[in-house]
Amino acid sequence: MTVTLEFFATEAAVADLETALAQASGPLRLPALIALAWQLRQRDTARALVLADAAQSLFTASADHRQATARLMLIRGEADWLFARLPTALAWADTALHEFTELHDAVGRADAHWLRAMLAVDQGDRPLRDAELEAMAAAARSMDADRTGVAEAALAFNATFSDPVAAKARWGDQFDQGHIGLHPAAGCWAEEFLGQYSNLTSNFAQAIRHFAQAHTLALASGQIRRAIIAATNMGAALVNLSDFHTALEWTQRGLALARSAGWPGSIAITLQQTAATQRQLQRLEPAREMLREALALMVPLAASRNYAITLWFLGEVELDSKDYASALQTYRTMTERADALAQPDLQSYARCGQARALLILHEPHQALAAAQAAQVLGKDSPGHQIEVLKLLAEIHATHTLDAPPGVTVASVGLHYLQQALDVSASIEGLTIPAELLEAVAREYARVGDYPQAYEYSRQALAAREKTHTQDASNRAVAMQITHETERARADAEDQRKSAQQHAERLATLEQLGTIGREITRNLDLTAVLAALDKHVRALLDVTAFIIYRADPGGEMLNMAFGVEAGQLLTPKHIRMDDPVRHVARCAREAQEIVTHVSPGRDRAVEGTLETQSLMYAPLLVAERLVGVMTIQSVRPQAYAEREVAIFRTLCAYGAIALANAQTQEQLVEKNKQLEIVSISDRLTGLYNRLRLDQVLEEELARSKRTGAALAVILLDIDHFKAVNDTHGHQVGDQVLVTMAGLLRTGSRDIDVVGRWGGEEFLVVCRDTDLNGATVLAEKLRGMIASHAFPTVGHKTASFGVAALRSAEGVEALISRADAALYLAKHAGRNRVQMQA
Repeated sequence: MTVTLEFFATEAAVADLETALAQASGPLRLPALIALAWQLRQRDTARALVLADAAQSLFTASADHRQATARLMLIRGEADWLFARLPTALAWADTALHEFTELHDAVGRADAHWLRAMLAVDQGDRPLRDAELEAMAAAARSMDADRTGVAEAALAFNATFSDPVAAKARWGDQFDQGHIGLHPAAGCWAEEFLGQYSNLTSNFAQAIRHFAQAHTLALASGQIRRAIIAATNMGAALVNLSDFHTALEWTQRGLALARSAGWPGSIAITLQQTAATQRQLQRLEPAREMLREALALMVPLAASRNYAITLWFLGEVELDSKDYASALQTYRTMTERADALAQPDLQSYARCGQARALLILHEPHQALAAAQAAQVLGKDSPGHQIEVLKLLAEIHATHTLDAPPGVTVASVGLHYLQQALDVSASIEGLTIPAELLEAVAREYARVGDYPQAYEYSRQALAAREKTHTQDASNRAVAMQITHETERARADAEDQRKSAQQHAERLATLEQLGTIGREITRNLDLTAVLAALDKHVRALLDVTAFIIYRADPGGEMLNMAFGVEAGQLLTPKHIRMDDPVRHVARCAREAQEIVTHVSPGRDRAVEGTLETQSLMYAPLLVAERLVGVMTIQSVRPQAYAEREVAIFRTLCAYGAIALANAQTQEQLVEKNKQLEIVSISDRLTGLYNRLRLDQVLEEELARSKRTGAALAVILLDIDHFKAVNDTHGHQVGDQVLVTMAGLLRTGSRDIDVVGRWGGEEFLVVCRDTDLNGATVLAEKLRGMIASHAFPTVGHKTASFGVAALRSAEGVEALISRADAALYLAKHAGRNRVQMQA
């Protein structure tokens, strides 16, 4: 089976996949399950795994499912990656890559390389990450432009952390337009690349524009992890613009997404950035707690860049909290992580933090060494370089240390501060920070050059005013971009909700199809009614649920089932021409009725509670009315278009099921009647000779099995021929009917009475010996002799009685009873003769 899948599909495409799955059956169901599971791997990881299991269950031994199996491996591998189960995820990815390679499936190989790249990120292996992304691009280049775009944009994004200027030179021409002309999946990464470049080069207003776009595109393409990261990056850029409250909104948005997904690494990232924003607002203790929670969540990801960044943020909070010893230890741990990652920016941040802690802890020589190392490692990040140079100036200003070579100004502090001024001036569009100018002014004052100190103080004041204006402008830009983003997000959310509603409708249709099959294949009325009740309550808001069946004459509606608030309703019978009842009008007009009743008004309803929403539907098969079904709710306005559509479908199934059950009832009744006719004597209504033979065989078998006694009484009406000759056969038939009634009345519950033939009758006496049967025969003889028959007066009968002997059969038993009857006839009639 060959399946070609989009890498990350849009919401509209996912809605189409939901439709395809709802409609798929037979061999089409397997690819439909895999396609939807693949696109839900981040949108709804739990459901993706359920669909993957469902797909796996459809595999057959006779079919080649290697490609499908490999795709399911990637789905499970991505789930394990998201939940920080890295070794298991890597095993899935490796096995899938092997399978796709064996199958010459270039797209599958590209996807396996992608998962391996993401795992390399969390393992802190930057060279492997880039190698996997390059392998992905190479595999997809001739097959899938969207996958190629994602791989190359991800490479560009990653390159900014090492050297943003070089990354821009290498990838700028390809991605300068951001997402324009790209699939949303690749466009998201292109915007992230531009946003990170802008952030690292201090163009924070532009950064938030790109990160906001990346967040929107990530959500639109189902890259939920990327959407979380874009939200945290947005928060970081907003912090740089001093818009802390909006930054918190964005980080909280990312945190809500991450907690909803339940992915430890993603939760940690958003906690990390939220804590950084809390620190800016001087909420130090909440920030520290968040960072500790983030580190605990990231234990399986301790080799990742994000773990090192979390340590950095924790060190900053500890410094602000004056917990200098803890801060130093945290920065040292971060240094180990950053060196293992070999990422210069993190290495520089870690050593800069160490230097600050060591300076406060009165270790100037160690502080100087750490700051010098930070300067070398951070040379490609101008904004950070300024901070390092200020720190070097502070170290030399507070301690007498050896001067570096090449100092030509009045102090080492001024030497470094002048370098910081030069770096600031080299950053396009950057106003020299007032804090830097103030530091220069202080250093000039310290060395006694007060005119220069005054000049730089004046520049610092102007810079602060300009910065204040620029900050206000930046915040305005941030507000505008946030507004644009919110509008785009609202549009995307509307589309997502529309797609979700579409998916829910399809799921409901699929569920209704299953319900329909369950209901309509059942022929038992009680089971049909119970199934309808269960499913109606599962799908709709129901306080009362009632089903009426139309009687065959079409005059009455009889309640077949009624439950209100969990209690059975007293059955009602409503005339079809009732002028008030909604149920009668629904039946007469064969039309649905949906009505809403205000509390306290007169209600033409069937229950006892004051329901406010009512829906009635006729149960029709072709044009024949089977009944009416109604649901009612105490909640106002409970039934809208969706509920009406569901109820209508359930009523259609219910009508078929009730009609089938009714037909089955009629069939069962006819079969019962046929059975009765087949075993009954048409004239007397007693059992006929066929049924008597069956009873005798059954009782003979029981007697042999249990040893139970068995006897028979064979009787014949005396001089019956004379009745027919004198009065005619109609009178004779009346005598036979009357005789049957007497035998039925006089026999016991355990006896079986039947017409043996002509004027002869047989009584099978269960669990009765010869004496007991003789006593019964004598009782019956007396009843007959004393009864006055219409027209003919008194009649008598002769009786032969026999009990079953050991090893005797039915024929022998009846033969002996017949012989006894013969003796009774010849002994003068109207007597009982037993045959021992």
